[in-house]
Parts: sequence; C-alpha cells; structure tokens
Amino acid sequence: MNKNSKDNQYLLDMKLSELNKDYLIKEGYKNCLIYYLNDLVFDDIKNIEEINKDILIEGFFFNEKQELHAFKNEDFEDDQNGGFKLVKTVDNGCDSFTEEFTLKKRLGNNLIKNEYKKIKVINYLNYEDDGQAYIKYTALKGVK
Repeated sequence: MNKNSKDNQYLLDMKLSELNKDYLIKEGYKNCLIYYLNDLVFDDIKNIEEINKDILIEGFFFNEKQELHAFKNEDFEDDQNGGFKLVKTVDNGCDSFTEEFTLKKRLGNNLIKNEYKKIKVINYLNYEDDGQAYIKYTALKGVK
C-alpha cells in the first residue's frame, strides 16, 4: 500500500486477480456497485457470486469507513493488472462532508432487486493556497 501521510487515499499493491468476494468480506467491505460491459450490480457483497473481471469496467466496494475503487485507465495499459488500478480510500477524520442521494428504481437494471433507497457519498476536501476549499475526491460511504 502506497501511503501519503497527509492523504487518506492509497494505491493498493495487489493484483486484480486477487480481488474476490472472500477478500472483500475479510477486509470488512459490505456493499458493491459494479459496472460491467453488459450489466450493473448494486448489492451487498455477501449476495454476489463472483466479480467477472473479463467484462469489468469499474467497481466500488465500500462500507461506512472505507472504499476500494477498481477502475480501468488507458494510461496504465502496460501494468500487471491490464490497465486496472485499485485505490483504497479510508475515512481518517480529514475535512469532509457527507451527502445522501435517492436511488431511482428503473426497470431493466439490478437496482430493482435491492432494498436500499439511498446511497451515501463522502466528499473529501483540500485547500488552495489562499484557503479556498475544493472537493479533492469522493467515495461511497454506505446505503440506507
């Protein structure tokens, strides 16, 4: 794990092939939002069968305190993960604020199958030299 002492976002030193349901549960992740080429999965991690890495575009695995974000970036095509980066964000008390968004139930996607009505997002702040705040990055924080 590459850690910047004043940051709460880290590039994980792990292979995409190691990312699976057992690892996520062991690390305490509870929920997932997974974008595949042909599908969308939003559920509790305990309810998914596997992560299909052959058609994975992007995955968010999260709980109230941490998020693991797996995403493909063409700039990283030559790395050991086929262009995927795995970034972990932990809630370490830095300046932030949380928002809740209402989930729409739409016919034709897996959002109909879950019981959740809202998703929580945490916005992490950073500051310009003049003290002006901006959102440096966001992470999924939980569901309701």
